[in-house]
Amino acid sequence: MITFSKDFKKRASQQPDRTAVVTRDGSSSREYSYRELQDLVARCHHWLEKELELKPGDSLVSLLPNSVEKMVLFLATIRGGYGFAPLPPEATANEIDRWRRIVNPSVFVISDEASETSTESAGTTGPAGKTRSTGPDKSAESTGTPGSEERFNEAGSYSRQEEEADWVRVRIDGRFRRLDRFDLEGPKPAGGAKLFLSTSGTTGDPKAIVIDSNRLWESSKGFARQLNLDGKPLRFWNYLPMTYMGGLHNLCLIPLSLGGSVFIDRPFSASTFLHYWKVVEQYRINALWFVPTIVHGLLKMAKRTSGEVNRKRGEEIEIAFLGTAPIRLETKQLFEETFQIPLLENYGLSETTFITTETHNTLDRRTESSKGSAFDYADIELKSTGENGVEEAKEICVKTPYLFLGYVDGNGQLDPSLDDEGFFRTGDLGEWNPHGQLVITGRIKDILKKGGYLVSLREIELLAEKHEQVAEAAACKIDHEFFGESYNLYIQPAESASSESLRDSVEQFIQQHLIKYKWPEAIYIRDQFPRTRSGKVQKHRLIEET
Repeated sequence: MITFSKDFKKRASQQPDRTAVVTRDGSSSREYSYRELQDLVARCHHWLEKELELKPGDSLVSLLPNSVEKMVLFLATIRGGYGFAPLPPEATANEIDRWRRIVNPSVFVISDEASETSTESAGTTGPAGKTRSTGPDKSAESTGTPGSEERFNEAGSYSRQEEEADWVRVRIDGRFRRLDRFDLEGPKPAGGAKLFLSTSGTTGDPKAIVIDSNRLWESSKGFARQLNLDGKPLRFWNYLPMTYMGGLHNLCLIPLSLGGSVFIDRPFSASTFLHYWKVVEQYRINALWFVPTIVHGLLKMAKRTSGEVNRKRGEEIEIAFLGTAPIRLETKQLFEETFQIPLLENYGLSETTFITTETHNTLDRRTESSKGSAFDYADIELKSTGENGVEEAKEICVKTPYLFLGYVDGNGQLDPSLDDEGFFRTGDLGEWNPHGQLVITGRIKDILKKGGYLVSLREIELLAEKHEQVAEAAACKIDHEFFGESYNLYIQPAESASSESLRDSVEQFIQQHLIKYKWPEAIYIRDQFPRTRSGKVQKHRLIEET
């Protein structure tokens, strides 16, 4: 298996002076070459081992914001064989305590600008260790808190050695002065590094996705190889939170694995749209990774600009990807026509990494909800679900060299979650279109049986979105006293829509196109949908708000 430490060292020796990372530094920017990044990662590994006393197999929780410090820390945990568990800086005490119970970290790393109350409140329910400051002018306080031993035993259980974890503050200024005193080479790289990502699982119980970090690096190289990107001077804009795969894999490991560079920025927000194209120009970004939220936002902003200006936006963009959540084919095509930027949609999960992608040569093979053709390393089978008697519905099942290790629950149990043939069952339903493109037809949990009749919620959503006054639709399953299961329909109006008449208009539209048992119990208008950080609609919150 390709290891990050060996492979990145080779990359840094081949292109030592090429820019690897760019960050904001006031009104200007700060750049780090591949040689400088390699040296920082080695020194950070030395710091983790010598000052924080981590041993291979120990884990740390990061509550750092998007920053070059967070990237270096993540890469150093791969080099050192440690577990890396990212949480957003604004995580609540309950969320921190949940992570403590699942990951059992030795250290929590936070920004020196984080408020004292955040650590104190978490300490009442979570880690109760001391806070160490490692700023440039402060020496670390030794607390003598050793890390626990290797986490996974032979039985596949997660070792539960509860210990007090230290809180370590680091300065987010891009200067890394605290690492200057550590040896450039540092300790030797170690294997066994793991990435822990938060998930609620299918039952809502606290779980963590556990990923082999070196396997993730290897997957990044596989992605670049599949799309012939290796060695191309691409610069990506990392505006996705570095607390999940979008920010860590898509916009950190993949750019570095192909020899490109990353501009690390704060996670996107409503204000991002106001300066989007100025940032692209200022930081010479030529590779973009879109989520549907950003696509919709940029299209909305484009209405304020002339068509000629919009079309020039894409002149310097060499490649653009799209993923994380469903998007209509019509919307993709409108974006491409508006900005002259082809969108290569891909499909994958945190558990599988990417398994399909569009390419510039296959855009003419698209159909609604298609996600491209399979990667050469991905074995995809469509298996009968047997759910609700839907024998014709097929679940997407995946086997690749880059599958995750499993889920760890709050009791420390590791569940590989693979079937008897070694496939991971994604929970997504799919089919192949005539051109060999994988089409997502829905989720298993989004198929319901209403009084004995089968209803696909994705079918409802796609139909509702064909209404000219509907921008987006979400069909949410509910319990029903008579039918057992049914659904409510939530719609987000288009800008030109009149909310007063929209509900009746959509209701009539659905009744004209669908048999009666597929009609919703109720239709609700929402100005905005609650979403995850990756742009997915949070259906449970829609139901709770009703």
